[in-house]
Amino acid sequence: MNNDKKDIMVYFVSKVIVGVLGLVAVTLYSKLLDPVAYGEYSLISGLVSALVAVFLGWISSSSLRYYIDYQTPKEKTKFMSNVMLYLSIMTLSIALIISIFSLFSSIIPISRYLLPTIIYVINISFMDVFEKILRASQNNKAYASAIIVQSLANIGLFYVFVKYNETASSILLSASLSRLLFLLIAFISLGVFKYVRVNTYDKRILKKFLDFGIPMIGVWGISWVLSYCDRYIIAYFHDSYNVGLYDMSYKLAENSLNMLVSSFTLAVYPILIKLWKEKGKNAVELKTRGVIKYYFMLVIPGLVGLTLILDKLFINIIDKKYIPGRYVIIIVAVGMVFNGFNAIMNKIWQLKEKTKNIFNIMLVTVAINIILNILLIPSYGINAAAATTLFSYICSNVITYLMIRKEFKLEFDIKSIVKTMISTMVMSAYVIWFNNYVDTTLLLLIEVLVAGLIYAMMQILTNNVSINEVRRMKHGK
Repeated sequence: MNNDKKDIMVYFVSKVIVGVLGLVAVTLYSKLLDPVAYGEYSLISGLVSALVAVFLGWISSSSLRYYIDYQTPKEKTKFMSNVMLYLSIMTLSIALIISIFSLFSSIIPISRYLLPTIIYVINISFMDVFEKILRASQNNKAYASAIIVQSLANIGLFYVFVKYNETASSILLSASLSRLLFLLIAFISLGVFKYVRVNTYDKRILKKFLDFGIPMIGVWGISWVLSYCDRYIIAYFHDSYNVGLYDMSYKLAENSLNMLVSSFTLAVYPILIKLWKEKGKNAVELKTRGVIKYYFMLVIPGLVGLTLILDKLFINIIDKKYIPGRYVIIIVAVGMVFNGFNAIMNKIWQLKEKTKNIFNIMLVTVAINIILNILLIPSYGINAAAATTLFSYICSNVITYLMIRKEFKLEFDIKSIVKTMISTMVMSAYVIWFNNYVDTTLLLLIEVLVAGLIYAMMQILTNNVSINEVRRMKHGK
């Protein structure tokens, strides 16, 4: 348990750093690009994400699930070589589809950015798969280093490119080339260069990947629809300007809360896989109770704090030309909390290899999302897009919970949640008071750091987290 806490802490710290760097990147995007250019990038990256989800979802999800089963040098050679073969074929297929699509697209401006888009496709495809493998290896230091280096490089490269080209190309190229650094660290850590060999095709590995991953193709595809379809409906009924407003607010919420949500969803699954394999269902049920407790300890203050400093963000972080999308930030942030919890529950289906359940549930929720988007976005715009996505996430949570509790015990530590809410209220009182003095980015940063310290101290004072527990987590004992 203590080593697991150390794993989560490593992910958490790295995600905090990446989240802060993400906010820096969003700040640069908002100040150096107008909403139209940013909206065009959003439409292109969304399409690429969809194709990656459909064509590579079966590879990435299977790699995460089965990496632990191939540990000897001979087994790793087969595993890595087969993954690289599947990945190369699928990436070339995506690039071909993008090239053909550029000839006919009117809503998505790919034809103007074809070369940067192809480069983006290649790098994001390889990172999508090897990010999962690096997580599965539980080499947390390598993973943390890779994502931090990639985030730093993305900011630096964008700042250089945007001076010469204030269009979507500057983001596409910086995002692409920075991922090469992530891949280099991942390849060295995993020994990819040592293990990859030609002529090592193994149809048994392919069968295992397809059996597990084919249902996940639908899951990843539907996940994309749930997360991105609203942008294309906005583009159809409105324009790229509104897409830019919406996506900028979405990214701000994502970078603010993702450091909390993904520190759990990234770290938990490899831990649960190992526990499931070694000790079985009962041990995983006990572990999940602790995971849920710490998840709410992180996301509740994060959501409340973001809501309280919202107006200050548009003074110090985001350029004021994006202010029409400010309410989207809070709606999306609430949705991310629900989506994060749903991701934790879905890990149980993946452990039990019942990925069809995930697909069926998401199929229902995405149908709700699309119908509501088509009905509401024409009249109510980007706020409706955020609200319908939130409603869809809530539906997904309810359906998943009702189904999964029939065969798996999911327990909530109510006493811990109450203590978390009390701690959050004390933190909120400080934030409301200090907001009166915040007029610079430095003061905003000080406000956030002090609020975090106050919350942490309240958690200790209410005995929701003990001093000894903090010490054990710090030293990984």
